[in-house]
Amino acid sequence: MVGRLGFRTMLATVALCALTAPTVVACPVCFGAVEGPMTDGMNWAIFLLLGVLSTVATGFVMFFVRLFKLARVSAESATVVRERTQHEGSY
Repeated sequence: MVGRLGFRTMLATVALCALTAPTVVACPVCFGAVEGPMTDGMNWAIFLLLGVLSTVATGFVMFFVRLFKLARVSAESATVVRERTQHEGSY
């Protein structure tokens, strides 16, 4: 019973989306508008979000680059310490 009800609900939702698709393609405010305050605001919002995303992504990349460099320096210093202790202990 529940499976049949779920199938009918899904079928009704798909039919509703198919019938209303042309009306939801774009909002009437910015569809076809070349210039206007709404499209300018939308463009600035998109640029702002791209800037924030770029800043955060750059921060992640720089963090992992820094970790890589610190790991390399730490491995090199551990190798130097290991070589010194081996030479000092041998007669």
